[in-house]
Amino acid sequence: MQKKCRGLTAVLFLLFGICFSMDAAAAYPPISDARPLKAYGWQSKKYTVYTDETLTEQMCVLSYGECEVVAISKNAAQIRYKEDNTMKKGWIPLTKLVYNPEYAHQVSYANADLTLYRRPTVKAPYIMIPQFSGGVTVSERGSWTEVLFRSGSAYYLGWIKTSTHQSMVRLSMETTTQPLANGIYTISPRNAVTKALTCETGGSKFKLAANRKAGTQRFRLRYVADGYYLVTPLKEKGNLTDAGGRLKAREDGCLWKLSRSGGCFYIQSKDSRRGLRYASGRVSAAAFRKDKAQQWKFVKISRKPTKESSIVFSQYDPKWGGSTYYAGPTRRTISTSGCGVVALTNAVYALNGEFINPAKIARFSVSRGHYFYNQGTADTLYPDFAKKYGKMYHFKHNGKTYSLSKVKQHLLKGRVAVALVPGHYIAIVGYRSSDGCFLVLDSAIYGKRPTTIYGDWVSAATLGQGTLRCEYFHILSRQ
Repeated sequence: MQKKCRGLTAVLFLLFGICFSMDAAAAYPPISDARPLKAYGWQSKKYTVYTDETLTEQMCVLSYGECEVVAISKNAAQIRYKEDNTMKKGWIPLTKLVYNPEYAHQVSYANADLTLYRRPTVKAPYIMIPQFSGGVTVSERGSWTEVLFRSGSAYYLGWIKTSTHQSMVRLSMETTTQPLANGIYTISPRNAVTKALTCETGGSKFKLAANRKAGTQRFRLRYVADGYYLVTPLKEKGNLTDAGGRLKAREDGCLWKLSRSGGCFYIQSKDSRRGLRYASGRVSAAAFRKDKAQQWKFVKISRKPTKESSIVFSQYDPKWGGSTYYAGPTRRTISTSGCGVVALTNAVYALNGEFINPAKIARFSVSRGHYFYNQGTADTLYPDFAKKYGKMYHFKHNGKTYSLSKVKQHLLKGRVAVALVPGHYIAIVGYRSSDGCFLVLDSAIYGKRPTTIYGDWVSAATLGQGTLRCEYFHILSRQ
């Protein structure tokens, strides 16, 4: 028998943790009890509450109102609510809150103040979302778009007109701040850089040998979360494991945390807390210490650049989009003025897989006088940053050219370029001989240029005219 729950405040929040796949977790922000997700149903109807996520046995019916969600499992949302001064939990269909749960979520950024509506109608205003807020676009219905944004200490799910979404919300690719890109690397100790970690004898023996970039000296890095990676010898099925201080390749494996120290990394096991060490001619996992014997250099094996494998960092990424680039008289942020710094982040990441936070480049740019108020970033940033940090991030500045044909030759040698187009900087990271197109990574997508958040193959003719006409190029190569 169905019973009514009166005087209720429902609370929901998205479960964020290892029970989700990485892609699913990435679709929503890290919501917690201190930072809940608040929402109304997209229709003004009551909520039938069920005992579990199967949505088969009914518990009660809630009056329509604001919800705060506690967990999500497939197509059901768990809510916590108060009845007779007692907190209870139950489940409702996710479709009560999200119009289309199968919609491909997109990282979103409020480029202006936005009025969020409870339902897809202007008759139901909800809350004002401030400029520079980060969030996710989660669904569409007719002329309305459903979004999730942070405001203050909470997240809010609601609706805005699609026309407003197109003009005032910026989208970006889902990215992480992992220090090294996923890919294949050689790993060398700082105190013996001409040698490389080598896996032999079916994954039962690890040693150092002269670095010939052989198959047994190649390791696949796959990022998991929070700085941790799976490290897999390319010729083995198992993952690198600390087996009581000895290194083995096993199917269960363990996670390793990479922590930067200058141009090298400490490699520490999550399980044992021991660090990878090379001393006295022996490789082992030893008590973790921040010394040179536990510092390792990673060199990414070059691969032909493709759009599918490209990562495009955006000025509008909520992780740094609202960060101050220049403090005044009107504050400039990375989202408003940071194309020059994010283009460098994109170029170096495509070059060698090393991530440089745009906020770090922005601080350097201002401190060295490369930012000019109401004008933007001067191209003097590129040789100066390479001189200061090239050794740490393993790249160098190879000069400036005005010739696209020369850029093509540099790209064919595995180099990359940062280019100035009208009022904007882009990264050019590949050349495709089959059709003469160039792979462009654009950090600011909003309809002005023929580019997307995923990177684009662009013809030489397009790079010679209109909004992508390149004035000059700065060339970067590995160091």
